[in-house]
Amino acid sequence: MALIGYARVSTREQNPEGQTDVLSSSGCEKLFVDRGDCTTSGCGVKAEAMPITEGMGR
Repeated sequence: MALIGYARVSTREQNPEGQTDVLSSSGCEKLFVDRGDCTTSGCGVKAEAMPITEGMGR
């Protein structure tokens, strides 16, 4: 099973590189990165990731 990583920073000015580096080195094949204040399930990469992660163990 492929590992999927999710990184999030609170503002667009912050850099998620530290998080994505750790996720990549941990073997994540697909990375999703949210930047900025995104609190609803239909925004940013959450909408893109939902079909991929649906049905996975929670």
